[in-house]
Amino acid sequence: MKRLYTIAQVSKITGLGTHTLYHWCEIGILQPSAIKGTRTRLFSEEDVQAAMKESVKKVNEYRFSAKNLRKEPTIDEVIANAKARHYANA
Repeated sequence: MKRLYTIAQVSKITGLGTHTLYHWCEIGILQPSAIKGTRTRLFSEEDVQAAMKESVKKVNEYRFSAKNLRKEPTIDEVIANAKARHYANA
């Protein structure tokens, strides 16, 4: 039988805040293996590892999209776009 951990224990092991872990549960990144009683979520090591991998993936996706949003066009791109608009309107 695998060992199960509460949110508080997972927080202590990983260094992540309990609010972060609860949020991850709400948005589906962290899935409990079991629920004890009506509220206590229990997690296996595999659950936590999967959540950590998913969170890294999400952060990398965000960084990639944020980097693309801030990308300044080169002068060549500006000229090419201006020419394309000019010829499209001609």
